[in-house]
Amino acid sequence: MLDKINQEIKAAMKARQQARLESLRYLKSKLMENQTSKSPKEEMQVVISHHKSLKDSLSSYPDTQTQEKIRQELTVIEEFMPQPLEESQVRAWIQEILEEQEAADFGKVMGKLMPKIRGRFDGKLANQLVKELLK
Repeated sequence: MLDKINQEIKAAMKARQQARLESLRYLKSKLMENQTSKSPKEEMQVVISHHKSLKDSLSSYPDTQTQEKIRQELTVIEEFMPQPLEESQVRAWIQEILEEQEAADFGKVMGKLMPKIRGRFDGKLANQLVKELLK
């Protein structure tokens, strides 16, 4: 992923896209920082957590200029995010997990489901789907 980011940085420099360049450089620094940490995460997890923190900070800034800058950064980062899952696919996985288990336990279902959907589907919506299918 770092190679792809480096290529995108070069392209942004050539095209003189300052906002894109800043976003890419910050993402690269996050990934480099992760590599040097004592307990590094998977690269995709770093991208996902950065995306989530940007989305969360969007509501914190009432200034429309700041919000626009965050939205631009989000569009750049979304290029590196995994493809989102369809609700029907998540429902199918929940059904699969429920069929594997003898007793329908919410915690165990969520425990098996979350690693499959992390960063690709909203956890709150998954929570609602599991509750709905457990009824």
